[in-house]
Amino acid sequence: MRLLSLEGAPCRGLGQIQIMKKISQLRSIPFDRHFDVYLGSSWGAVLALCLAGGMPMDQIEAAFETSQKYLNSRTHRFLSPLFPRMCPKKVAEPFKEFFQEKILSSLNKRVICHGYDYRFKQIVTFDSQNPKDKDLNVYDLILKLIFAPSVFKPKMDISIVDVSLASRNPLFYSLMQFYREWKSLNLEILHIGVGEKRQEGSKVRKLFEKGWLHWVFSKQIFEELESIGRCYQQYLSEMVKNSRLFPSFKITTFYPLIEGGLDFSFMGDLSLTPEQIRKEVDGWMETFPIDHLEF
Repeated sequence: MRLLSLEGAPCRGLGQIQIMKKISQLRSIPFDRHFDVYLGSSWGAVLALCLAGGMPMDQIEAAFETSQKYLNSRTHRFLSPLFPRMCPKKVAEPFKEFFQEKILSSLNKRVICHGYDYRFKQIVTFDSQNPKDKDLNVYDLILKLIFAPSVFKPKMDISIVDVSLASRNPLFYSLMQFYREWKSLNLEILHIGVGEKRQEGSKVRKLFEKGWLHWVFSKQIFEELESIGRCYQQYLSEMVKNSRLFPSFKITTFYPLIEGGLDFSFMGDLSLTPEQIRKEVDGWMETFPIDHLEF
């Protein structure tokens, strides 16, 4: 069984799309049909829904770019604290025309998405093959999956929020949750991350040495916290791989180097423009040949 696992961050989704386009060119892999199951959290879930729903790649890229440009805009920065309900709808609007009439069970492929319920403090899962989820409207689900109260104040009439607050990586949760169903299968996994930066550990140490006030108000500490979560999830997934819980477990992972700026928002760098992301991913891929990889 082939799985595509997609991490989430809105301003990094274009980087994932860029990687998929490059792979498609070199390996002729149709990303909307090649995989049996699509896994995602946060905006990785939105990307998974687009691919499984048969949305053309150029349309997916245009929708992600439109959303990112809104997040980059001064309008968003100034109005989001005043009109929090408006923000998720504006960000998700480019996907509305394609998904507003679709239900989860109508997608071409199986999709497993993770969200976070902040009332009950637990990860929740939406599965297109689960009877309880089959009639969910896909566009309404997108609104839930991208809602991040770190940016949009929690005043929406839903309790499910962006799972990137807990983890951007959907793979570990999926492997554990569906272990009984998948334990006898041969799993081939392609995991595409949202990009990472060169770690600057010396700067972080200096911040801690200066005292709590310096690192609480430093953007660097947000970046470090994010890297801790990512490393933890990578470690857990690697432990699953080495545990031999599954008879055959192959995983290919892409973590492109995307520098960007430091940002308070946990949104994957609102400072990044679509052009910057494409340029940085292209530059990274020149040093990371993919024509020999097995997936």
